[in-house]
Amino acid sequence: KVRVGLNRRGRKWAFTHRVVEEQSERDMYAVDLRLNILQQLGVPSITHDLEIHADHADLRETARVEEFLLNIPQDQPIVAIAAGSANPAKRYPADLTAQVIEQLRYLHCTVVLTSGPGETSLGEEIQNQLAQPVPHLKGARVPTLAALYRHCRLYIGPDSSPKHIAVACGLPTVTLFGPGNPANWNDPQNPCSVVLIAPCDVRPDCVEAECAKKGCIRKIRPDVVVEAAEKLLATK
Repeated sequence: KVRVGLNRRGRKWAFTHRVVEEQSERDMYAVDLRLNILQQLGVPSITHDLEIHADHADLRETARVEEFLLNIPQDQPIVAIAAGSANPAKRYPADLTAQVIEQLRYLHCTVVLTSGPGETSLGEEIQNQLAQPVPHLKGARVPTLAALYRHCRLYIGPDSSPKHIAVACGLPTVTLFGPGNPANWNDPQNPCSVVLIAPCDVRPDCVEAECAKKGCIRKIRPDVVVEAAEKLLATK
């Protein structure tokens, strides 16, 4: 009966009560902003940590991941890389992703590539640019990724659903952030959440189509990504 949300274009129709953000709230982490809304309604919160249990409820996907992992060496840290995003402006280019993978191999990491439903071609584009292909988990849905990430040491990929699933699994993350406001989608209190932000002269008022056209996210260098990954792997 009560559905509360932000008064934003494209979503406000779903809510019975709409909240208008104050200017001071525009740079808040999305979780904290929504918990503040609940607090105003008298609903207390204990923590802002994310949790996920989808894999526990989908045993078929959990079994699929366990079978996938049977052929993957367990003596090296497993790094999961998301192949891309449905949003072209957020998608790290295939050639740069391939460079990241090749450099991670020199760090003695086992890299697994994931692609969601409809993203298989993105993963294959990356594989085609590698000296040797890496294990590729295709058509990975929310429970699939959750089941996989519980066996991994690190997530690398765009600011999209897989990143947030990884955080909910307690996985350190290196996020390659394209358009938008990075403060909204990254926990400032989480030292294991590293955000690499694409240079942009209009942020946070990015126009995604223009950002994709300019290829802003290409400005994040692979060696910088690997350097951030190496530091996180050393602290876990």
